Amino acid sequence: MKNIPLLPNEKVLEKIRFAKRIFLIDIVLLLATFSLAQQFQRYSLVSFLLIFLFFPLLIKTLLDFYRINFHYVYITNERLIYQKGLIFKRLRIINLSEITEILIRTNFLDFNKILTTYKIIVFNNKPIVLKNILNGDRVGKLLSSKIMLQNNQSQ
Repeated sequence: MKNIPLLPNEKVLEKIRFAKRIFLIDIVLLLATFSLAQQFQRYSLVSFLLIFLFFPLLIKTLLDFYRINFHYVYITNERLIYQKGLIFKRLRIINLSEITEILIRTNFLDFNKILTTYKIIVFNNKPIVLKNILNGDRVGKLLSSKIMLQNNQSQ
């Protein structure tokens, strides 16, 4: 947030944090598939399938690690600021009034909305997907506040 200038009368309401437990679950699954593949015979079909499953899971784990550690999302009272990257930082700033739709997906076992995935659809722009966000309930209220205000004014 140091490099991003804020507008006058703008303050950061929430810094969105991504869940680290997804990365830990990925590591456990990687270790489990690799150890199960080692226990079967060397040229068996099950061993081949487990090793075949290992590589996409490894790629998913690396992408989750990158997203958790090098993506920063801030919600201010006016804008959504999304910064990606480690070396080449890509910045995407969206006014909250430009958000037309917010799609929410939670796990069916997640009753408290601790881990939530949001797909934010912006007017005439590419949607933003925020996966496995902590405190999803609070973030959803902040993101949808302008949409609810516009709906109340139109009625």
